[in-house]
Amino acid sequence: MVASTDTGYSDESLLRMAHDVRELTECGLSPMQAIQSATQTAARLLQIDSRTGTLEAGKEADLIVVEDNPLQDIITLQDVLVVLNNGHPALNRLP
Repeated sequence: MVASTDTGYSDESLLRMAHDVRELTECGLSPMQAIQSATQTAARLLQIDSRTGTLEAGKEADLIVVEDNPLQDIITLQDVLVVLNNGHPALNRLP
């Protein structure tokens, strides 16, 4: 199962991937399975898993920082504090 969304990402968008991941947990997936459905499994389905999908040396990655552990509270994925894109800050909401 792969997490996805068909909403555009604009200022007017109401739903994000974090919402789909949360909904997958409501359907019975564990938080880790839901997160993997948006990362590792999605990359494998798109046949780009040699480049991305997991955190490994040499792979492309966006890394997010959230306040709480998403494995304990998946909703925390909806409030991203920092985004690192290939090692460079793309968003920083920390004080």
